[in-house]
Amino acid sequence: MAAPLGEFTDRNIQAPPEDQASSHPEATAPLLKEKILKEAEGLKEERRLLKVRVQKAEDHKDKVSESVYRKIKAEYQEKFDETTRHFLQLKVEIDKELIDLAKKQSTLDRQMMMHKQALEEAKFRHITGEYNDAKFREIETKEALDSERLEKTVESFAAAMKRYQKLFEGEELPAEPIPPAEPPKKQASKKEVKEVKEEKEESDFLYLAEEEESFEEELQEPTSSESLPAAVKPKAAPAKSAVPTLVQMDGGQMVHEYPLESVITIGRSPSNTIVLSESRVSRKHTIIEKRGAGFVVIDLDSSNGTFLNGKKIKESALNPGDEVKVGGVQFVFRV
Repeated sequence: MAAPLGEFTDRNIQAPPEDQASSHPEATAPLLKEKILKEAEGLKEERRLLKVRVQKAEDHKDKVSESVYRKIKAEYQEKFDETTRHFLQLKVEIDKELIDLAKKQSTLDRQMMMHKQALEEAKFRHITGEYNDAKFREIETKEALDSERLEKTVESFAAAMKRYQKLFEGEELPAEPIPPAEPPKKQASKKEVKEVKEEKEESDFLYLAEEEESFEEELQEPTSSESLPAAVKPKAAPAKSAVPTLVQMDGGQMVHEYPLESVITIGRSPSNTIVLSESRVSRKHTIIEKRGAGFVVIDLDSSNGTFLNGKKIKESALNPGDEVKVGGVQFVFRV
């Protein structure tokens, strides 16, 4: 016999699955490692102090001899480069944890939506008379508590991301790692200097003899532009190093240009690098991160997906001119 209206039956329960309903971040999603963040903050301050010392040495170099100035400035610069190398190493670790954090936050957003829908469904079943007042209050209380815990964790995630962004905000970091300083060269002895000098004189003599012989041969051959020595050929200007950018487009016109340094997050949440208020965009929708010498675009399990050149993707490498679409907003990757 069917249950009368107003009575509750187990088959009507449509709560989130047990593993999802209990997977709150307090137990499953640790925030960025405090030890790494504190170490990076200390290195940032050390870089700032060394930069100030290098500038002061430059400003007051006329108060000491040239040798003293060069020695002290070189020491400061070497310490600055070493600190920067360590800072960049920690940045790589933090970038990886930040991506993992963004993916977990995307999972939280979906769980919050499930609790919201479960509460909305319970309200409607209560209106129709399927759920009595006691059962509705039971579901309402449970969903409210779960939603509150999720909201607090989402807020803590956003605070951690802001702390990361502030850590590297305004920092002028090299695109490539700084090579370690070379050890000082051993000073040559008088005997070694004499031997090198004799070898050079012998080499110069042989070179002049070969040049005279080569010159006589060239007099008998026609001269062309291809046979000109490399020293007199015009050198091509070195290519300028360009900073990769993500350009937001609207109707074929550029709206905004975002420089790509390490990680850019896109979504509706205010904690993102690029905030889009469009309804089709998830709170944490897409990440673009530096990987090796290039960049990759990663969809964070968004509701409507991320598209690369019109094709829905999960993760893909970016090439110059690629079009990335998030919701209804179009971006172009440029180098």
